[in-house]
Amino acid sequence: MFPGQFGIPTPDPTPGTPQLLTTGLRNLNSAPAVATFTGILTDPQFRVVIRALEQREGADLLAAPKVTTLSGRQTQMSAVQVQSIVVGLNTQGQGGGGAVTGAGAVQTGGAFITQNFQVSSVPLGPTLDVIPYVSADGYSIQMTIIPQTTEFLGYDTATAAQFVPQAVIGAGNTVSTTLAGTLPLPIFRSRQVVTSCNVWDGQTVVLGGLLTENVKKHKDKVPVLGDLPFFGRLFRSESSHTEKKNLIIFVTPRIIDPAGNLVHTPDNLPYDPNTIPPQKPIVK
Repeated sequence: MFPGQFGIPTPDPTPGTPQLLTTGLRNLNSAPAVATFTGILTDPQFRVVIRALEQREGADLLAAPKVTTLSGRQTQMSAVQVQSIVVGLNTQGQGGGGAVTGAGAVQTGGAFITQNFQVSSVPLGPTLDVIPYVSADGYSIQMTIIPQTTEFLGYDTATAAQFVPQAVIGAGNTVSTTLAGTLPLPIFRSRQVVTSCNVWDGQTVVLGGLLTENVKKHKDKVPVLGDLPFFGRLFRSESSHTEKKNLIIFVTPRIIDPAGNLVHTPDNLPYDPNTIPPQKPIVK
């Protein structure tokens, strides 16, 4: 959608203000099927990019939160789904004492043993931590941006046999029953990016590159004939579909006074927020 590199020159900074990051929009992914952007945009550029992404098939807006924080204070925004996941197994003997959590055996004198699954609530989805610092010039803002995504991939059934909680019950020193069961451990995938940048008041920072890839397998067969040995494969078909998703984050900081009003108007900013700077030629 945006092939190549879009380099946009930075407006002339005010005297004494170091320019730490060049504005612009860059496409970091060579594959046109997935858009991966990074850079700093003015307000017109931001509207153009949002409109282009809205017209792209499969693009969804997860959240558009607005938060207020102090200079130097960390703030967090999240669009997660809290899911209950089994993370452990608790084995307890009733009547004679004794319990076990994890691998190994415990002998009890109780009449029976109960096994309870330990469930934990895990937030799954993207979170964004931002630490803004207002510079001494009063116009530029230095930000530390930390986006992170967490996914639940399922349970590790291949190594479940290596983690076997078990307990032994009996009367006195006599062993009568052994209770055991495998426990597949949950698998999570987490991606995190930590970056810092310096922008003017009202400019938009674009972060991309947090890619996720899901492979879906489909199986189809003709009833009865697909279950036949040897010849059944002629009546079965298998296919796989790869689905890629890219999380693109837009952060627009604005300096406000204690009453919540904007400190700077478009007339007194060190750049023109209503114009798009001229594009640099693409050099290949």
